[in-house]
Amino acid sequence: MADNLDEKMKSLKISKAPSMSNLPLDAVHKVVEKVEPIDRLSLRKVCRNFRAIVDDKDPGFKSLWLDLFDNTFQFELFDAKSNAIQHDFNGRTCTVQFNDREKRCFTRNALKMALNDVSVLIKNPKFQLERFIFSTIYEDTEDVETAMNWFKSISDSGNLWKVGKIILRTSDCNIPRILSSFQPAVLRSITIPYHLNLSTLVEIFKLEQWKMAKSASIKSCQRSRFPFENLVHLSKFRLQLGHFTVADAIKIRDVLLKSANFNSGTIIVFDPSIIDILRVFDPNYNVMEDKGFYNDGEGAKFLITHNDHEMTIKRIL
Repeated sequence: MADNLDEKMKSLKISKAPSMSNLPLDAVHKVVEKVEPIDRLSLRKVCRNFRAIVDDKDPGFKSLWLDLFDNTFQFELFDAKSNAIQHDFNGRTCTVQFNDREKRCFTRNALKMALNDVSVLIKNPKFQLERFIFSTIYEDTEDVETAMNWFKSISDSGNLWKVGKIILRTSDCNIPRILSSFQPAVLRSITIPYHLNLSTLVEIFKLEQWKMAKSASIKSCQRSRFPFENLVHLSKFRLQLGHFTVADAIKIRDVLLKSANFNSGTIIVFDPSIIDILRVFDPNYNVMEDKGFYNDGEGAKFLITHNDHEMTIKRIL
């Protein structure tokens, strides 16, 4: 009777659960689908199967903000629902938040850890951000050096970052290096709200990232003429210039407005001769009406408006 009991007990034993690496692939897929984007970054470290499936899916992130201050930084990675992974470093402690979850750690390598996570995402062929915003307050800091070295590593790797729109609030000498880390053609919009010198502009205009963009907003503090011919590929631009003349207006009229790409452009200029500039496009420009029209003689028609120190040209036909 004892032998029969032993046999029954053996038959009732529960078999050992499979290890994570031996889970069926359909089970791994279900696990990955159920976790949030932040957890997928951790889940891919469990085993090879999880890493392969996580890396084959769109990570789900849509925008990234990185603000560098003096010995502190803020890093925010948003998904399509505007949920954010936030890294907030105060010089000693890095606080990582996601929804109601929070973790604190004491480390000087917090920025490198955050950027390493982004490097992992960049290697995923389905990862593409809609927007990236980068800001620095002080240029000569360890964190800025870390970030610039990271941008260089992305550029040197050849596995360029897929981002649709970028806003760069940083020193002009850093901008060409940053731009070179993004994938041309995917990068459609470039905004640089800080004043750029002519040498930096020349470097930027040589980049494929610039040549294949569709819209741009930049500032130039130069008193010399702006090279408008480098905007001919853009459909939309916004410029704030330190110098703008009738000769510049003629170049816009005879070069940019001839381009099939051009749809609209805004130029902010503090120049008392603005009326003479406007009349390059419309000799009968009426200051009281604040608008005029330009016909190129080949069927295209443009609306010219002026408000304070802002002149806008928009294709209407």
